[in-house]
Amino acid sequence: RIARGLLPVEETLRLGRQESAYGAQRVITAGDWGNVRRTFDGVKLLNTFKGDGWSNQLDVFAFQIVTPDPEEFNDDADDQAFYGVYDTLSLPNLIPGGKAAFDVYLLGLIQQKNEGRGTDNDIYTAGVRFSATPKPFDIDVELAHQFGNRGEADISAWMFYAEGGYTFVNATARPRVFGGFDYSTGDGDNGDDGKWTRWATIFCANHKLLGEIDQIGRMNIASPFVGAECTLAENKSWAQKLTLRGTYWAFFRDDTGDGIYAEFNSNARVARPAGSDAAFVGHEVDLALAWRVERHTTILATYGHFFAGEYVNE
Repeated sequence: RIARGLLPVEETLRLGRQESAYGAQRVITAGDWGNVRRTFDGVKLLNTFKGDGWSNQLDVFAFQIVTPDPEEFNDDADDQAFYGVYDTLSLPNLIPGGKAAFDVYLLGLIQQKNEGRGTDNDIYTAGVRFSATPKPFDIDVELAHQFGNRGEADISAWMFYAEGGYTFVNATARPRVFGGFDYSTGDGDNGDDGKWTRWATIFCANHKLLGEIDQIGRMNIASPFVGAECTLAENKSWAQKLTLRGTYWAFFRDDTGDGIYAEFNSNARVARPAGSDAAFVGHEVDLALAWRVERHTTILATYGHFFAGEYVNE
């Protein structure tokens, strides 16, 4: 006899070209804000398990990255392979009304040396995430470690994210206040000492994870943030929902020997070290107005301003 919940109640095998997004999309996303959404060629096996008071989604995949070409049919990048396991355990009764979930993942990115890449890279990412929304509170915490090698250098890099919020559920417009901390390691030696400690963004979301302006990427950065949001209208004839969100970010370099990197291109430095030992990069203030007109239509207007800090000024 097999105990209930030990066998999947549903299995799906997905072959061919497909998108992929997991969790809060800090590691894997389809990339909504790019000119071309990110796609993969390969195979994914999706397993759904269910038991008393819990459910589990276990995905196993092996992909090749699709390279967009404006003039030819998009083909695979033969010099890169991406595979992994992503598991999500949902425990709705762990915290009353909290919809708690644990994510655990192990990912591998294999890159061969080419004209734009000077080394063979084997980058492995192991991470855990916990999220819950026990109203009026909410929490999202994620920790991940990268290991493997970049050429002759051994990889040991980290990423950490934590956010907590409180919603005034009985107040007009249901305002929510939140705060948190976003962190990823840097490497001022660029691997020359035999150790690579700069976090690699892999296939993360390419917008608003670290501000609406998209100038700061999750590499060599430490960023506390606070903000507030409210619902201006809901279930109206002209809008399903209208929300306003404001966020303040402060950016610091983790390693003052390393630079700051762009959100859209992990190989492009926004600012190089240039002899500066200043850690403070700057502030950013963002406002975002999201108007969900109906099920298929959302209009988003944003404003962001970056105030240069000591490092950028130097």
